[in-house]
Amino acid sequence: MNWWNAVLPVVTLVLGSILAFWAESTRDSRAAKRADAERAAAQRARLLEERRTFELETLQASGDAIARLARASGRAHHFDVMSAKQAGTDRYVNFQLPPDISDELFEANRELARLEARNLEESTRTAISKLRSDVARLGVAADISVTEAERLFRGLGSSADEAQNLVSARLRGIYEGSIVLKVPGDA
Repeated sequence: MNWWNAVLPVVTLVLGSILAFWAESTRDSRAAKRADAERAAAQRARLLEERRTFELETLQASGDAIARLARASGRAHHFDVMSAKQAGTDRYVNFQLPPDISDELFEANRELARLEARNLEESTRTAISKLRSDVARLGVAADISVTEAERLFRGLGSSADEAQNLVSARLRGIYEGSIVLKVPGDA
């Protein structure tokens, strides 16, 4: 029995070392998984904040650009109507716009086109596209009555209101938290 008393401490030492090694590797594995989950959560929170900031900036700029395009279109339409009256005709013939009105209209349309592509919500992009289409339709209207031009311009105004209302509603929803933003990869 003496041999057993000599081997028992060695066996318990080896067995204890193996169990301690296993327990430590399990603890390390859990800690690594926890650290990975924390990193993923931090990255998701950062991406969500970046998306929120991007969308808020884009929507605010879109609202401003919609207003600029509507004002520029109004100036161009007013110029055309006044030119028709000065020419003594009731026809809307799209007179050559003065450079300041033409440049303002071009820049407002270009800026809104850029922002249209950046908008993340499909309905907002569609409303902005419709507004830009209505502006173009009025801009190329040839030899129509001033009354018809006024009808087209009112349609353009309705499109601007619709786009502005969608942008405003989305902004309010994001600020109020009723619109939940998602990051790529969310289900």
